[in-house]
Amino acid sequence: MGDLGGLIETHKLKLPWRISEKEFQKFKELNSSFNPKYINHHCIEVPEETSIDLSPLLPLLPIHISNNSPTFAKSIPELIKFNDNLNIETLNSSLINIKTMADLPTRQNGELSRQLSNWTVENGLIGLNDSSSKFHLVGPNTDGKFGPDAAYFPLQQHMNIDIETRKNNTIPIAPSFVIENRSYSPRPNNERQYQMDKMCMWIECGSESGLLIDGKSRMVDLYCRTNQLHPQVGQPNLYVHPQAQLQIQQTQQQIAQLQNRILGSQQSLLINPGLVGTEGHQDILNSIQTKQDQLNILINFNHIYFDSMRVVPNHPGVFHVSVPFWPPNQIIALPQHGPNLIIHCIGDVNGFKLDLSSYPMD
Repeated sequence: MGDLGGLIETHKLKLPWRISEKEFQKFKELNSSFNPKYINHHCIEVPEETSIDLSPLLPLLPIHISNNSPTFAKSIPELIKFNDNLNIETLNSSLINIKTMADLPTRQNGELSRQLSNWTVENGLIGLNDSSSKFHLVGPNTDGKFGPDAAYFPLQQHMNIDIETRKNNTIPIAPSFVIENRSYSPRPNNERQYQMDKMCMWIECGSESGLLIDGKSRMVDLYCRTNQLHPQVGQPNLYVHPQAQLQIQQTQQQIAQLQNRILGSQQSLLINPGLVGTEGHQDILNSIQTKQDQLNILINFNHIYFDSMRVVPNHPGVFHVSVPFWPPNQIIALPQHGPNLIIHCIGDVNGFKLDLSSYPMD
């Protein structure tokens, strides 16, 4: 691991075949947006979060699709296995991207995965996939293998994939729900627009909904399919998911229930003064405090729902809305953690609430 200019994180990419310096020069000319290094006949140094076209370096391997029509495929899968220490996505048959593995984004990914994993366990659901899992996506202008930072798809979809594929191969369908976490890399594939286009790709290739958590720009972006929403009342250009309307009602009901329970517990203490100093008295006080903490989160946190969404330009099948971490007038210079913001998810992950207040930012 190194850098090609001070701030650019790079990685040594090992090649399971021999390359010549002449082939490397062709590779360098094709990838003129960065300055790769030739290490030896089996290794080059390249930047992360950058589209890297390996076509001048890839040998053609014969593959017989049928007895009469041999064809050729380039050996990207072999290269990925040879570099299993790197998180490599394939953008097409010769284009790759090495995802960042820096400290802060990795801890952020861990927190996002932890919350999604806890939710699946609490609800008796199948576990999540992380960025080490690769999904083969085929869609408009897309034919590659990608690893979201966290992903979920329901048991039925999971069981429809045969066990040998689940053991050894890329998952051949898009997950139902994805979370992408934008890193802090200055490279092209980490630009905000690139990451937003990637979220559209997930939806267009079959994902039901997804979140882009952008700590670098301090934004969170919600995405879902257009066929899941309907126009908001009185706002024909804005759309809402039907589950979001129910979630808003449920949040208000939870607030009222907690307030009533707190009041009931307080009254029980008043009418039973003999409890003072007993274990039962302390249990009631602890219960009141727990409910008060839950109530404070419901009242004081910003709750985000899949509503007020618009169609993404040039992506008619995708709805999107951006939400800032903090209001524009609230300046947080060096935050240690994310905002007091809860995202209420939909579809197959209806009931999952992502809490960004524990998202690390230092």
